[in-house]
Amino acid sequence: MTADFTKSWRLIEDRCRAYFNSVLETVDGITGYSMQSFPAQMPSDNHGFFIWQFSINGGAVGVHRQTREALPGGVWKMDAEFMALCADDEAALNLGGLVWQHIPVLGSDVAGLARLYPTAYPARERALVNLGGNVNANQEQVFFRMVIPMRAVFGNVEETEE
Repeated sequence: MTADFTKSWRLIEDRCRAYFNSVLETVDGITGYSMQSFPAQMPSDNHGFFIWQFSINGGAVGVHRQTREALPGGVWKMDAEFMALCADDEAALNLGGLVWQHIPVLGSDVAGLARLYPTAYPARERALVNLGGNVNANQEQVFFRMVIPMRAVFGNVEETEE
């Protein structure tokens, strides 16, 4: 049985995040996050340190659907973003290059995904971020925010693919 859009969207986003955790050799909830779990404060200010999140959100609707009927194997095209906060510019450059080397992401990499591809080159900017922890509480430091905008194309996944 085929899942609906809501379940497919969540599953594909989770699977893409797991893919990036794998290729970056990071750990979900420690250096890689979902939108819900991304920390409000930077947990470290060590040289080369980074935390990142991946999300699939929004985007233009290419073809208006006349009904709410499920499309068999429906294809959804949505905007996506890889965003990282890096302790220094060198880490931002290295991370942007590493992610770039692992995209586009194909269906052979992530079950149910047709393609995840970049829509622009990596970009970085300075960002003032609150530090976490007892020693650094309420202190701010400059970090580098690195973003790669993407497009995710996926279909309705099979219920058994969870």
